[in-house]
Amino acid sequence: MPLIIETNDLVNLLQQTERKATIAGQTGPQVYGVKLTPSAQGLSTTWIVKDGISSVSHFAVPLHDDNDSMEPIFIPDITRVLGILKYHGGKMKISATEE
Repeated sequence: MPLIIETNDLVNLLQQTERKATIAGQTGPQVYGVKLTPSAQGLSTTWIVKDGISSVSHFAVPLHDDNDSMEPIFIPDITRVLGILKYHGGKMKISATEE
């Protein structure tokens, strides 16, 4: 079953998760892929980044009340998904597929 989320909430969550940094004059993400974890409190990401020192980060955004899926969704390329999301607005449904 799909998760229902505001597109802007998902974009903000992925942008925070990506952790862009400038290293040697080049700006790029420190986190390339992530697991989105749905719960009763919302959709969250948790990951470990080694950026000089290791750090653990956790971000969450709300989901809509009619969500009944608690299956995680894996995003292997955050930048690519952000490029797709700029063409969407309002509420959207996301789900994992098996292929």
